Amino acid sequence: MEVTAASVDITPSQLLPTACHGPFNVPSRAVVLPFEANILALRADGRTLVMVSLDWFFTSPGLRARILERSAGLLDEASLFVAASHAHTSPATDPTKVGFSAVDPGYIGWAENAIADRVAEVLRGGQWQPARLRFATTACDPGINRRHKIWWPKESWSRRVMFLHPNPSGPRDRELRLLRVEDEAGQLLSVIWGISCHPTEWPQYRELSSDYPGGVRQALRTHLGSPIPVLFLQGFCGDLRPRATGWWMRRGSWKRRLLLLVSHLVNGPGFTGFTPAEYRGWMESIAAAAQRAAGEAAKAPRLATQLVLHRTSIALSDLGLSGETSRVTFHWFDLSDQLRVTGLSAEPCWAYAQTMQQAFRGKTVWPVGYIDSVFGYLPTQAMLPEGGYEVKGFRELFGIRGEFVSNLEETIGALVSS
Repeated sequence: MEVTAASVDITPSQLLPTACHGPFNVPSRAVVLPFEANILALRADGRTLVMVSLDWFFTSPGLRARILERSAGLLDEASLFVAASHAHTSPATDPTKVGFSAVDPGYIGWAENAIADRVAEVLRGGQWQPARLRFATTACDPGINRRHKIWWPKESWSRRVMFLHPNPSGPRDRELRLLRVEDEAGQLLSVIWGISCHPTEWPQYRELSSDYPGGVRQALRTHLGSPIPVLFLQGFCGDLRPRATGWWMRRGSWKRRLLLLVSHLVNGPGFTGFTPAEYRGWMESIAAAAQRAAGEAAKAPRLATQLVLHRTSIALSDLGLSGETSRVTFHWFDLSDQLRVTGLSAEPCWAYAQTMQQAFRGKTVWPVGYIDSVFGYLPTQAMLPEGGYEVKGFRELFGIRGEFVSNLEETIGALVSS
């Protein structure tokens, strides 16, 4: 297997609003952590795979087409894997997400061109080197399940509703995955890492930031002593978020904070946000796990590399929904006979990681969400009668209409096995 890699700075030159953190459509005050697109290209046995990792809320709808156009003859649909980190403090990038800050077309056009041009340069003139891969996982538990039934007021009475509230007993990801890409002499060329946790808890409003994926990237580069491309793959985190919990909300209007304080007194500690010091400690714990995984991967056996690519999709209407994003894509690739990376163009809830593992028994499955054009949330079948944001609440914000089909998991299972 051969490899080449690159990084592209896609930090906006102006203070755009954050996509989903604080007041919408209000320009930010500062860029605190820069934004990058990191690119890794692999080729073996006549196949090529390009992975693009973006510090964006969502991938822009036109990015894939622009990359494929600039790299015509070198890539096909299955050869291009594009994934966003889902940082809420990034600029808005997808105009189909109508309930968030507006997209700046000038920024998106510039960034798409910069990324597509760099991919084409890497493929046509990159320094391809023989590569070896080493993979490791380590314990990392930064998140908590956010679906919990609580008492909530309704007119003159209250009822139990599914709410965005900490659920310590709910399923969650407790593992950090990391792949080292080395040359034949053992020199590190790139790192790919991932966990499953919504990047929602940056401690200040109106600051553009690549959130913990960008902060951990900086820490890894410092630890490894090299400015190598570092790709982040966000996992299935539709129902997972940082464990920033307590009694008193640190941001928002006084009315909302008082309402939530009463809720927390009735239902137990809720999501309150981090102080800057708490956030720094939380992010540093993830960085320490990533550094530990990098060291463990350096001692892991070399993978017997192979490159197998598969990409398929179904109509969004097969899920009972409609919207500007009209298809749901499942894209997987093997880097060895043991390791399979599985991507869904959705915000999948964590339980679907088990669906993937059951579908591909005998392999280590690395689940990735937020690839391509994301239609919205993907709840499990058991969640449908429970309701909640991941079932109903997201739809207006995402420009989605309809109701999920009752055989939702069967439909997703058919997509995965196709």
